[in-house]
Parts: sequence; structure tokens; C-alpha cells
Amino acid sequence: MDINMVDATSVGALMEKALVATRDLISNMVENSQQHVVRNLRRVVQKVQTHNVDATENLRLENKLNELTSMVRQLVIGQLIILLMQALN
Repeated sequence: MDINMVDATSVGALMEKALVATRDLISNMVENSQQHVVRNLRRVVQKVQTHNVDATENLRLENKLNELTSMVRQLVIGQLIILLMQALN
């Protein structure tokens, strides 16, 4: 998620929430982002499978998708932490 995607209303909402509510809001944002990534990764995997890629190639692609999922998850969480820190300052 790009920091620029969080509009002024979202930042205002973060600032007005209590710390617990803010944590819950950010947790929901992370979960929604992860669900979006997983949905897109499933589409990619389905396309790969329809092209009859051999088992070794499937395993290699699956490993790369797992790495990508992990990197995106870390990126989203990192950006949300930055947003939280900015909102609390």
C-alpha cells in the first residue's frame, strides 16, 4: 500500500482513535491488503497451472510467490507502522 493512498480522512480517523482502536484499524488494513495479494497470487498460480508447467517449474514459481507474499506483507506492515507513528506524532 502506497502511503499516498491513505487520504486525509483516513489520517484524521487514525488521529482520533484511541491507541487500541488504531491498532485494530491498522490490523484490519493489513488483513485486507493481504487478502488482496493472496487473491491475485491465486490467479497467477491458476494461469501457470493452465499452461501445463512441469512440476519443477511449479515448485520454483510457488517458492517465488511465497517469497513475494512475504515481502508484500512486510512492506504493508512497515508502511502501516510508519502511518501509525506519523498519526501519533
